[in-house]
Amino acid sequence: MPIPPRPVVIHCPRCHWQMTFAPRSDCIPAHEAPPEVCPKCGCEGLERVEPGDWDRLIGNIKKIFSHL
Repeated sequence: MPIPPRPVVIHCPRCHWQMTFAPRSDCIPAHEAPPEVCPKCGCEGLERVEPGDWDRLIGNIKKIFSHL
């Protein structure tokens, strides 16, 4: 049984765009892979950090409301 990797927050240092990437398994298809370049400003130096408690709470709330 696959064990999903931990979520990661991807953050752009230039324009402050961010997203939380939470893969379902350790096998990530190319069309579901996180961006390597910022979709907002084109910056190539995206930072990846572990989400804090607040990020996890927001992610869980978004999951709940996306199913409604």
